[in-house]
Amino acid sequence: MSQTPAPAAAGDTRTASDGVRITANITRNRLVLWRDPQGQLHNPDGPAFIGLDGELMFCLHGRKHRLAEPAYIDRFGVQEYWHDGLRHREGAPAVVGRWTREWWENGQRHNPAGPAVEAYGGTEFWLNGQRHNPDGPAVVTPQRQREWWLEDQRHRADGPAVEKPNGDVEWWLDGMRFADRFAWREAGGQPAEGELAA
Repeated sequence: MSQTPAPAAAGDTRTASDGVRITANITRNRLVLWRDPQGQLHNPDGPAFIGLDGELMFCLHGRKHRLAEPAYIDRFGVQEYWHDGLRHREGAPAVVGRWTREWWENGQRHNPAGPAVEAYGGTEFWLNGQRHNPDGPAVVTPQRQREWWLEDQRHRADGPAVEKPNGDVEWWLDGMRFADRFAWREAGGQPAEGELAA
């Protein structure tokens, strides 16, 4: 994909490779925006938005879009992959930064092979846009809080669904919080093997 050269002046008009006439707008802050006749960001030949400090956004008719390469790069170098207006990248993270990686498919956080979010020392498991991990905590925060989720509901049938770094716990089944483990057990919670009955 070729890069459209920076416009000589505001109002510079060109015919893009897809046959659409695009016009450049240059703001007072020297931001460059290429727009289609409907006023939407559009440039099939390069970035539709060129910001300060290296910020770039690739768009087709107002939707972030680029095949095989990032469609958005922020001024800190975080790269985001978008397809037809949705965050999307198969088999690899769709958001990549120095301290963060996120897996997205078709606009939903999704990674069947592991955590869908790895950020600042924490992890989150997502499947089809829902927090979900049947094999352990779905969320581990950088502060080491652990949370169990199934199908986007806090849930753990064999122990507390939230374990806080200070030792506090929360008891949940199917998205419902219980006051203590006795109420949780009465609702069907089963203590892990080896836990003393209270």
